[in-house]
Amino acid sequence: MEPFSVVQALWRRRDLLRQDEWQELYRRVLALLQGDRPDEAARLPDTLDALQHAWFMERVYLVRCDAAPDDAAVLRQRFRRFLQDQLHRPLPEAEVFNEDWPCSLPAEDDAALRPYGVTGGEVRDAAAAFLRTLPADLLVLLQGYCTPRRRLAPHVAAAHYHGGALGLAHFGSEKHGAAPEVVLPAHADTLLARWLAGTLRRENGLGPGDSAAVRIVLDCLCAMASAPAVDGPDSGSPEHDALTPPLPVVAARLAADGDGAGDGTGSAADWRDTAVPPDALLLFARAEAAAALAQRVPAPGQIHLLTGTRSALGLLLDSWQPERGCWRGRLVTPDASYAGPTDLVIDARDAPVDGRAGLVLGELLYDAAPALLGPCLGVLGPARLQALALHEERGNDGQALPRPGVVARRAVGSDYVLTGTPLFVGDPRATYLRLVSEAASHAGLREVPWEVTARGEAIMAWRWRKVVVIVAVALIGVLAVWLFH
Repeated sequence: MEPFSVVQALWRRRDLLRQDEWQELYRRVLALLQGDRPDEAARLPDTLDALQHAWFMERVYLVRCDAAPDDAAVLRQRFRRFLQDQLHRPLPEAEVFNEDWPCSLPAEDDAALRPYGVTGGEVRDAAAAFLRTLPADLLVLLQGYCTPRRRLAPHVAAAHYHGGALGLAHFGSEKHGAAPEVVLPAHADTLLARWLAGTLRRENGLGPGDSAAVRIVLDCLCAMASAPAVDGPDSGSPEHDALTPPLPVVAARLAADGDGAGDGTGSAADWRDTAVPPDALLLFARAEAAAALAQRVPAPGQIHLLTGTRSALGLLLDSWQPERGCWRGRLVTPDASYAGPTDLVIDARDAPVDGRAGLVLGELLYDAAPALLGPCLGVLGPARLQALALHEERGNDGQALPRPGVVARRAVGSDYVLTGTPLFVGDPRATYLRLVSEAASHAGLREVPWEVTARGEAIMAWRWRKVVVIVAVALIGVLAVWLFH
């Protein structure tokens, strides 16, 4: 029997652990939970292994300010508290696709493909071949894009971090789908665009005139990628099922209270037999790679973890405010699935960046005293900051449909950003933003009024110009009546 002090030592060094040490901590902790089967777990649809994995990533990897547990009983009590937050029923995941699923095209679509010299059967075969080449995380990302009610866990971190390479773009409308966006030059160098160009035999790449054919081929690809979900259960609502982790779990993390304590002992004799999922390996590797940035002196473009809170919130520093003696920046969270239309999803281009930095909330601007800034989690370069500014300036231009949980590319000049879709009435992402705002205020941050943000100033200036024009027109009308009376 190995002493529990090994777990405690690793626990206390979480901000400095190498990838192999993270794996050891993961294995030891989950091994200690193996003999415990809480009653709460029996009432949840996920397996006990999946729940234990989710607890570790949420409460051990993301939240690192909790004190090291005294013994195994404390771990088990913390795990039980996590289970009580599991109020969401996820749908079964499918990491495979059904090659036999029919992709029959209506006559008008078949005719639209005729100028390209390709038939519906050839499109179907090409789609099956393309899907076979995708790694698990990108395949699940495609499935979640085609069927928004499908959850991405346990591949959510890898899917969003590597998702830019796939080339999924946001839907423009029900009629045209994503075709008008996919054919833009900003998305040309992606797996999807290259496959579409090859399938449609466009050696020089796609153009605006190919939008109709692209829509047809994408519809076929989505039909095949999403086939396993057709005969599956249809419980839950898409706006909940697509968001990972579920909102109750996020709410518990953002809450101010910590995990409980307890008494007892435990053994981790078989900890080496515990498998570490690929998604966790990616997050552990990101933590190790970003550890060298931790002691950086705050500067614009850096993402810093907020101290004094267990919410795993960070701040992307924008500028120093000398008159206030504080840093101004945008809130950063780990939860890329909750992205809205003005947010920025952190991806592989931003490496090295800690896994606790996954989403920049574009419209949540806050001031933070220097004492509230903890370790640096990553740095966004000038090009990325410029793309973020242009993206926020465009705002919600009505070019995407509300699809909670779907993260895809959006062209910004010759570059692109990964972002979410607009919110609708009752959207759980609105609740998420409220919870994040409350957690930021509880941590001691001061919210910046919307009117003084760059986008707010631009909109207010436009409104004032509109008022001036209306007043001028009214005065001209009055003068005209007076002159010709």
